[in-house]
Amino acid sequence: MVVLWTVLACSGPSPETLIDELRVVAVVAEPPEIGAMESTSLEVYVADPKEKGVELVVWACTNFGDGCLESTGGSQSFATAIPEGGRAIVDLAPSPALKAFTQAGESLEATVIWALACEPGKCPLVDEVAAVESSSPWAGDLADDLSSPMDWLSDLPQSGVSLAYRLITVSGVPPNERHQNPTITPLFEDLPELKNGKRFELGFEVAGDLGDEARVFNYISGGGFKMTDTLVGEPGEVNLVGFAPKKSGPVDLWVVFNDGLGGVAVWTAQGTVK
Repeated sequence: MVVLWTVLACSGPSPETLIDELRVVAVVAEPPEIGAMESTSLEVYVADPKEKGVELVVWACTNFGDGCLESTGGSQSFATAIPEGGRAIVDLAPSPALKAFTQAGESLEATVIWALACEPGKCPLVDEVAAVESSSPWAGDLADDLSSPMDWLSDLPQSGVSLAYRLITVSGVPPNERHQNPTITPLFEDLPELKNGKRFELGFEVAGDLGDEARVFNYISGGGFKMTDTLVGEPGEVNLVGFAPKKSGPVDLWVVFNDGLGGVAVWTAQGTVK
Protein backbone atom coordinates (compact mmCIF):
# COMPACT_ATOMS: atom_id res chain seq x y z
CA MET A 1 0.00 0.00 0.00
CA VAL A 2 2.83 2.43 0.85
CA VAL A 3 4.57 1.71 -2.44
CA LEU A 4 1.36 2.25 -4.41
CA TRP A 5 0.74 5.61 -2.71
CA THR A 6 4.28 6.74 -3.50
CA VAL A 7 3.83 5.97 -7.19
CA LEU A 8 0.50 7.78 -7.35
CA ALA A 9 1.85 10.83 -5.50
CA CYS A 10 4.75 11.13 -7.95
CA SER A 11 2.50 11.04 -11.02
CA GLY A 12 0.15 13.87 -10.05
CA PRO A 13 -1.05 16.11 -7.24
CA SER A 14 -1.28 14.85 -3.67
CA PRO A 15 -4.90 14.99 -2.43
CA GLU A 16 -3.63 16.12 0.98
CA THR A 17 -2.49 19.44 -0.49
CA LEU A 18 -5.98 20.39 -1.69
CA ILE A 19 -8.05 22.59 0.61
CA ASP A 20 -11.70 22.51 -0.44
CA GLU A 21 -13.29 22.93 3.01
CA LEU A 22 -12.95 25.47 5.81
CA ARG A 23 -9.57 25.02 7.48
CA VAL A 24 -7.15 26.73 9.84
CA VAL A 25 -4.03 26.60 7.67
CA ALA A 26 -1.42 28.01 10.06
CA VAL A 27 -0.92 30.00 13.26
CA VAL A 28 2.12 32.28 13.38
CA ALA A 29 3.18 33.60 16.79
CA GLU A 30 5.27 36.78 16.81
CA PRO A 31 7.41 36.31 18.75
CA PRO A 32 7.30 32.49 19.00
CA GLU A 33 9.11 32.55 22.37
CA ILE A 34 7.98 34.92 25.12
CA GLY A 35 8.49 35.69 28.79
CA ALA A 36 5.94 34.56 31.38
CA MET A 37 4.50 38.07 31.78
CA GLU A 38 4.49 38.88 28.05
CA SER A 39 2.01 38.47 25.20
CA THR A 40 2.44 37.28 21.63
CA SER A 41 0.69 38.42 18.48
CA LEU A 42 -1.01 35.50 16.73
CA GLU A 43 -1.68 35.65 13.01
CA VAL A 44 -4.20 32.95 12.13
CA TYR A 45 -4.50 31.96 8.46
CA VAL A 46 -7.89 30.51 7.54
CA ALA A 47 -9.01 29.01 4.22
CA ASP A 48 -12.66 29.55 3.33
CA PRO A 49 -12.97 28.16 -0.22
CA LYS A 50 -16.77 28.00 -0.08
CA GLU A 51 -16.92 31.65 1.05
CA LYS A 52 -19.57 31.02 3.68
CA GLY A 53 -17.89 33.25 6.26
CA VAL A 54 -15.78 32.44 9.32
CA GLU A 55 -16.04 32.96 13.07
CA LEU A 56 -12.79 32.38 14.95
CA VAL A 57 -11.98 31.61 18.58
CA VAL A 58 -8.33 31.55 19.72
CA TRP A 59 -7.20 30.69 23.25
CA ALA A 60 -4.15 29.79 25.32
CA CYS A 61 -4.07 26.74 27.59
CA THR A 62 -1.24 25.49 29.79
CA ASN A 63 -2.52 22.20 31.14
CA PHE A 64 -0.47 20.15 33.59
CA GLY A 65 -3.37 17.77 34.22
CA ASP A 66 -5.76 19.93 36.24
CA GLY A 67 -7.11 22.19 33.50
CA CYS A 68 -5.70 25.33 31.94
CA LEU A 69 -3.68 27.56 34.26
CA GLU A 70 -5.17 30.46 32.32
CA SER A 71 -8.64 29.66 33.73
CA THR A 72 -7.87 31.64 36.90
CA GLY A 73 -7.66 34.85 34.89
CA GLY A 74 -5.03 37.55 35.05
CA SER A 75 -4.00 37.45 31.38
CA GLN A 76 -5.54 38.01 27.97
CA SER A 77 -6.07 34.32 27.40
CA PHE A 78 -8.71 34.14 24.65
CA ALA A 79 -10.25 36.17 21.86
CA THR A 80 -12.81 36.00 19.07
CA ALA A 81 -12.22 37.43 15.60
CA ILE A 82 -13.61 37.59 12.08
CA PRO A 83 -10.81 36.91 9.55
CA GLU A 84 -10.35 39.45 6.79
CA GLY A 85 -8.57 38.47 3.60
CA GLY A 86 -8.01 34.98 4.97
CA ARG A 87 -6.31 35.98 8.22
CA ALA A 88 -6.94 37.40 11.68
CA ILE A 89 -4.56 38.84 14.28
CA VAL A 90 -5.13 38.54 18.04
CA ASP A 91 -2.86 39.13 21.03
CA LEU A 92 -2.79 36.47 23.76
CA ALA A 93 -0.68 35.78 26.84
CA PRO A 94 -0.09 32.59 28.85
CA SER A 95 -0.80 32.35 32.56
CA PRO A 96 1.34 34.65 34.78
CA ALA A 97 1.76 31.61 37.02
CA LEU A 98 4.33 30.28 34.55
CA LYS A 99 6.85 32.77 35.88
CA ALA A 100 7.52 30.30 38.71
CA PHE A 101 8.42 27.60 36.15
CA THR A 102 10.83 29.66 34.03
CA GLN A 103 13.45 30.84 36.50
CA ALA A 104 17.23 30.71 35.99
CA GLY A 105 17.10 30.90 32.21
CA GLU A 106 14.80 27.90 31.73
CA SER A 107 12.26 27.53 28.91
CA LEU A 108 8.97 25.65 28.89
CA GLU A 109 7.16 24.55 25.73
CA ALA A 110 3.86 23.79 27.41
CA THR A 111 1.40 26.50 26.39
CA VAL A 112 -0.96 25.38 23.65
CA ILE A 113 -2.59 27.92 21.36
CA TRP A 114 -5.89 26.56 20.06
CA ALA A 115 -7.68 28.05 17.04
CA LEU A 116 -11.27 27.08 16.22
CA ALA A 117 -12.73 28.31 12.92
CA CYS A 118 -16.43 27.82 12.20
CA GLU A 119 -19.00 28.83 9.66
CA PRO A 120 -21.39 31.31 11.31
CA GLY A 121 -23.76 29.71 13.81
CA LYS A 122 -22.08 26.29 13.90
CA CYS A 123 -20.04 26.63 17.10
CA PRO A 124 -21.70 27.63 20.42
CA LEU A 125 -18.22 28.27 21.87
CA VAL A 126 -17.98 31.48 19.83
CA ASP A 127 -20.86 33.06 21.76
CA GLU A 128 -19.64 31.63 25.09
CA VAL A 129 -16.22 33.23 24.70
CA ALA A 130 -17.58 36.51 23.33
CA ALA A 131 -19.70 36.93 26.48
CA VAL A 132 -16.72 36.81 28.87
CA GLU A 133 -13.90 39.32 29.42
CA SER A 134 -10.63 37.80 28.25
CA SER A 135 -8.71 38.48 31.46
CA SER A 136 -11.52 37.27 33.77
CA PRO A 137 -11.60 33.84 35.45
CA TRP A 138 -13.31 31.25 33.30
CA ALA A 139 -16.74 29.98 34.35
CA GLY A 140 -17.02 26.27 35.10
CA ASP A 141 -18.47 25.09 31.78
CA LEU A 142 -16.23 27.39 29.76
CA ALA A 143 -13.17 26.22 31.69
CA ASP A 144 -14.04 22.61 30.89
CA ASP A 145 -14.61 23.37 27.20
CA LEU A 146 -11.36 25.31 26.74
CA SER A 147 -9.32 22.75 28.70
CA SER A 148 -10.46 19.71 26.68
CA PRO A 149 -11.57 20.71 23.16
CA MET A 150 -11.14 17.20 21.81
CA ASP A 151 -13.91 16.03 24.15
CA TRP A 152 -16.60 18.08 22.38
CA LEU A 153 -15.21 18.42 18.87
CA SER A 154 -17.09 15.31 17.70
CA ASP A 155 -20.37 16.98 18.74
CA LEU A 156 -19.90 19.71 16.12
CA PRO A 157 -20.84 19.36 12.42
CA GLN A 158 -18.36 17.42 10.30
CA SER A 159 -18.09 20.24 7.75
CA GLY A 160 -17.68 23.95 8.25
CA VAL A 161 -15.54 23.48 11.38
CA SER A 162 -11.74 23.35 11.80
CA LEU A 163 -9.68 23.06 14.99
CA ALA A 164 -5.90 23.52 15.01
CA TYR A 165 -3.25 24.01 17.67
CA ARG A 166 0.38 24.94 18.10
CA LEU A 167 2.82 25.27 21.00
CA ILE A 168 4.57 28.42 22.09
CA THR A 169 7.61 28.55 24.35
CA VAL A 170 7.51 30.48 27.61
CA SER A 171 11.09 31.44 28.36
CA GLY A 172 13.21 32.74 31.18
CA VAL A 173 16.14 33.64 28.93
CA PRO A 174 16.81 37.26 27.83
CA PRO A 175 14.81 38.44 24.77
CA ASN A 176 17.90 38.70 22.57
CA GLU A 177 18.66 34.99 23.14
CA ARG A 178 15.19 33.69 22.29
CA HIS A 179 14.28 31.84 19.12
CA GLN A 180 12.89 33.96 16.26
CA ASN A 181 10.58 33.05 13.40
CA PRO A 182 12.18 31.99 10.10
CA THR A 183 11.55 33.77 6.81
CA ILE A 184 10.25 32.57 3.46
CA THR A 185 10.75 34.78 0.42
CA PRO A 186 9.42 34.07 -3.10
CA LEU A 187 12.03 33.97 -5.85
CA PHE A 188 9.59 35.57 -8.29
CA GLU A 189 7.94 38.99 -8.55
CA ASP A 190 4.65 37.77 -9.99
CA LEU A 191 2.90 34.46 -9.56
CA PRO A 192 3.65 32.20 -12.55
CA GLU A 193 0.86 31.78 -15.09
CA LEU A 194 -1.59 29.09 -14.02
CA LYS A 195 -3.00 27.16 -16.97
CA ASN A 196 -5.94 24.75 -16.71
CA GLY A 197 -4.72 21.39 -15.43
CA LYS A 198 -1.08 22.22 -16.13
CA ARG A 199 2.03 21.90 -14.03
CA PHE A 200 3.64 24.98 -12.44
CA GLU A 201 6.67 25.63 -10.23
CA LEU A 202 7.30 27.99 -7.33
CA GLY A 203 10.72 28.82 -5.88
CA PHE A 204 11.37 30.22 -2.40
CA GLU A 205 14.33 31.24 -0.27
CA VAL A 206 14.05 30.03 3.34
CA ALA A 207 16.24 31.33 6.16
CA GLY A 208 16.58 31.11 9.93
CA ASP A 209 17.75 28.69 12.61
CA LEU A 210 16.44 25.27 11.59
CA GLY A 211 15.82 22.06 13.47
CA ASP A 212 16.11 18.53 12.11
CA GLU A 213 12.40 18.47 11.20
CA ALA A 214 12.20 21.82 9.39
CA ARG A 215 9.64 21.45 6.59
CA VAL A 216 7.77 23.43 3.97
CA PHE A 217 4.10 22.54 3.59
CA ASN A 218 2.07 23.63 0.56
CA TYR A 219 -1.67 23.90 -0.07
CA ILE A 220 -3.99 25.14 -2.80
CA SER A 221 -7.77 25.58 -3.11
CA GLY A 222 -7.93 23.79 -6.46
CA GLY A 223 -5.69 21.23 -8.14
CA GLY A 224 -2.82 20.29 -5.82
CA PHE A 225 0.91 20.13 -5.18
CA LYS A 226 3.07 17.15 -6.08
CA MET A 227 4.41 16.65 -2.54
CA THR A 228 2.61 17.21 0.76
CA ASP A 229 5.75 18.69 2.32
CA THR A 230 9.47 19.19 1.73
CA LEU A 231 12.14 18.49 4.34
CA VAL A 232 14.58 21.41 4.61
CA GLY A 233 18.08 20.49 5.76
CA GLU A 234 19.56 23.98 5.73
CA PRO A 235 18.69 27.54 4.68
CA GLY A 236 18.52 28.05 0.93
CA GLU A 237 16.23 27.51 -2.03
CA VAL A 238 13.13 25.31 -2.04
CA ASN A 239 11.31 24.49 -5.28
CA LEU A 240 7.70 23.32 -5.25
CA VAL A 241 5.78 21.66 -8.07
CA GLY A 242 2.03 22.19 -8.34
CA PHE A 243 -0.84 21.40 -10.69
CA ALA A 244 -3.48 24.01 -11.48
CA PRO A 245 -7.12 22.92 -11.40
CA LYS A 246 -8.82 22.14 -14.69
CA LYS A 247 -11.53 24.70 -13.99
CA SER A 248 -10.81 28.38 -14.74
CA GLY A 249 -11.16 30.99 -12.01
CA PRO A 250 -9.46 32.24 -8.84
CA VAL A 251 -7.36 29.91 -6.72
CA ASP A 252 -5.68 30.46 -3.34
CA LEU A 253 -2.21 29.17 -2.46
CA TRP A 254 -0.45 28.81 0.90
CA VAL A 255 3.14 27.85 1.66
CA VAL A 256 3.91 27.26 5.34
CA PHE A 257 7.51 27.01 6.58
CA ASN A 258 7.88 25.29 9.97
CA ASP A 259 11.49 25.56 11.17
CA GLY A 260 11.22 22.56 13.51
CA LEU A 261 12.00 24.73 16.54
CA GLY A 262 8.66 26.41 17.09
CA GLY A 263 8.97 29.13 14.45
CA VAL A 264 6.64 29.50 11.47
CA ALA A 265 6.50 31.70 8.37
CA VAL A 266 3.72 31.83 5.77
CA TRP A 267 3.48 32.97 2.16
CA THR A 268 0.06 33.18 0.58
CA ALA A 269 -1.34 34.54 -2.67
CA GLN A 270 -4.34 34.33 -4.98
CA GLY A 271 -3.91 33.48 -8.64
CA THR A 272 -6.21 33.07 -11.61
CA VAL A 273 -6.40 29.85 -13.60
CA LYS A 274 -6.92 30.42 -17.33
